[in-house]
Amino acid sequence: MGGGEEFYVGYFQEPGRAEAEIEPDVRGRLAGFYAALSAGTMPAPGRPGPHFVAPGGRLRDRFPTGPPPSWLSRRELDVHAAEFDGCGHWIQRERPDEVNRLLTDWLASLPPA
Repeated sequence: MGGGEEFYVGYFQEPGRAEAEIEPDVRGRLAGFYAALSAGTMPAPGRPGPHFVAPGGRLRDRFPTGPPPSWLSRRELDVHAAEFDGCGHWIQRERPDEVNRLLTDWLASLPPA
């Protein structure tokens, strides 16, 4: 992409930048992200996709408008959005103690080899 656009990974590197966009509307942000990456609702060929952010822009500026993908029910979207309140994309880094506890509990529940 030209024009000084930024790859989405860089957008998350500045502390608080992505959170300022995502946290006020986690549900809407997830719905837009899923729509941008789903075959039936993604941007048309030749239109900018969600992987780059325009200078001074936001991630959601590239999300398509309209209904969510057909495979995503309102109930499922609500569940996903609820799981992201208080924790973001890198759960293992934001909540290492909880992730480790869940993993060790699961491992302990497995039958011996």
